[in-house]
Amino acid sequence: MPIVVVANPKGGAGKSTLSTNIAGYFARQGYAVMLGDADRQQSCAVWLRQRSAQARPIVTWDASSVDVLRPPRGTTHVVLDTPAGWPCKD
Repeated sequence: MPIVVVANPKGGAGKSTLSTNIAGYFARQGYAVMLGDADRQQSCAVWLRQRSAQARPIVTWDASSVDVLRPPRGTTHVVLDTPAGWPCKD
């Protein structure tokens, strides 16, 4: 399963915009896409709620497990939007 992680240490660099566009591209290609939003602002989650019902589906995390977030069954492609400063250096 391809996993695309969009990361940049700077805030406001366009990570959420890029993540939503990559997820939309994969969905238009017919893949079963999950868009995970690890950013505090939850911009990707807002975008998912605002998408047209006629658009190809993009799902988010399966939060049924308290310990581990997983892609829903059947997911073929994962796109992850990360918060600014991730990964951090010690």
